[in-house]
Amino acid sequence: MDGKVWASPPAPSEEKSYQIRVQASPFKQDEIRKYGLRIIQPYSFDLQTLQGNMDQLAYQTKGFGWSDPKKVFHPKLVTQLAPRIVEEFRRVNNVNKVEFAVLTSTGKTYLGGDVFLAQDGLHWRILSMKYTPRPVGDFSISGETWRLVPHGGQQYKSIERFKNLVQEITNWVVDGQVRPERNRVLPAHTVPETPLPATEGGQRPSIKERLKQLEELKSDGLISESEYEKKRQEILSEL
Repeated sequence: MDGKVWASPPAPSEEKSYQIRVQASPFKQDEIRKYGLRIIQPYSFDLQTLQGNMDQLAYQTKGFGWSDPKKVFHPKLVTQLAPRIVEEFRRVNNVNKVEFAVLTSTGKTYLGGDVFLAQDGLHWRILSMKYTPRPVGDFSISGETWRLVPHGGQQYKSIERFKNLVQEITNWVVDGQVRPERNRVLPAHTVPETPLPATEGGQRPSIKERLKQLEELKSDGLISESEYEKKRQEILSEL
């Protein structure tokens, strides 16, 4: 989607008391493998970059048709959430995501989701919008009542549900314009501990395949020469 994005409706912050929660949380079991994610964290985000990215996120609601796009985050929420998300990104490892939620005084989730950085860009998953939840991968027969609207460098995350059937996940967008920069990957991050995808039959990838992936990480500037050599020796020691 390119074009005008309309202002969000009033946030809870303008109507009543609310709470903001930002915390690290592990991915669900096998979620990283299922969606082919290569997580690059912890990471030092520039605050303005993240604020600008949050401001671009848009969604639509469904009535007789789809509404005009609206901003996911009210400007006041961007101001309040972004610094806390940036700080959490500095602490999370590569098996965690950064969860966020805007809660009413009674504990209801007005807006919630998670965000994480992978090799292909910054991933945003919105799991609750204006009190209406949507789990990741919910392809309900009743249909969507709201969806994110990709634009600019964003696109939906997709998954092959069945052979030759690829389906878009419309509450998950990836911004390919926000990719990891080597000088912002924090020292705590080493060669990703994410399990490598299984080969046919569920077997562990061969040493040759693992060395190839390691070489790709070095070529992309995501690991240093010393990290590359250390991991390479570990793999070769299994011969």
